[in-house]
Amino acid sequence: MSWLRRRMMANVGGADPYAGFTFGYGIDVDGNLYENPNLCVSDYIPMPVSLTSTYLMTEFAGPYVYGNSNVGNMTMCFYDENKNVVAYTRYNIINKTSENTAPYAYVRFCCYAPDIDTAFLRVTNNDASHSYYDLFAGAQVPDSYRNVLYGYYQTKSGLVKNLSNVNDGSSCCIGYYSPITIPASTQSVEMNIGPGIIIPSGTFLGRLLLLDSGYAVIDYYSQSAAPRVMTDNRFGTTWLFVQKNSFSKLIDTTYLLDVTNNNYLFKGLDVQ
Repeated sequence: MSWLRRRMMANVGGADPYAGFTFGYGIDVDGNLYENPNLCVSDYIPMPVSLTSTYLMTEFAGPYVYGNSNVGNMTMCFYDENKNVVAYTRYNIINKTSENTAPYAYVRFCCYAPDIDTAFLRVTNNDASHSYYDLFAGAQVPDSYRNVLYGYYQTKSGLVKNLSNVNDGSSCCIGYYSPITIPASTQSVEMNIGPGIIIPSGTFLGRLLLLDSGYAVIDYYSQSAAPRVMTDNRFGTTWLFVQKNSFSKLIDTTYLLDVTNNNYLFKGLDVQ
């Protein structure tokens, strides 16, 4: 079923999650709409009033597309209480996390219309809990994507912020809010970030973090092959939980497979 058909049927079962969206348009840095059949623009979304310091903003606006002429440089505009544009950010890397400081009153963001069902706009507090608000979430955002801290990667000594918008893009930590359980029967696990994506062994970027019963990181595996298969009898016994470092723009092709039980512990949207 096409995104347009889903859009037309969205309110059949209740509230329309896309109410207020303008389809067939993008938005520029001045807040003006322009025609683009591949894009859509949200309504004015109120920002949480509790935001008084720095915070992270994640635009998960569709598949990774860099410089795609059908998408272009998409824009997110911030507004004061009178809905005047006071700031903006551009994101031609579609899935991006950035840092903001001002407690704006409203925001409008642009996303790739065919994938609006899995798009979301998230505000994450820059504090120890990294609690978040989904200002918008499409009707089919996977629950596993809600269990991800965007803009950071995990190390044995704690989190490291990485908001780069070039190369591999902003980092993310899968299983941050609730570490992923390893079944007791598991002996072998396979992981990958994307076809041909190999992360050097000297960095925590891309690593699989192995956690004990108290969620402490006690060991790790590097993404030194694509994919990489790890066989060890400590899975499910010594290593009871895991977290996986990846990148926001590559999360759709990231996976973690329990080979023993042929079950995905995490599966990106584009993993076949």
